[in-house]
Amino acid sequence: MSWVSVDETSGTVDALTTADVGVNYDSTGLAPGLYQASLCLETTDSGNGQIIIPISLDVRVDDLFSDRFEGIDTIDGREVDYSRKRPE
Repeated sequence: MSWVSVDETSGTVDALTTADVGVNYDSTGLAPGLYQASLCLETTDSGNGQIIIPISLDVRVDDLFSDRFEGIDTIDGREVDYSRKRPE
């Protein structure tokens, strides 16, 4: 999967201790939508040989800047044209 990676792909954690694992997301080139996967951790614990952690990335369209501030709007009853350049 190109949209998710982890900082460490192997390692050892002593009993009764913890370790942080960085999970990195990258939405570059992805179409809008929900992307899902599982992060699987293998353990030597006989009761929990594998721990599965669901991960997801929700890619959305950026509506805030989609119109590139171009067009005509009305502010306080006056028409404002954002597509025109300022006179030099």
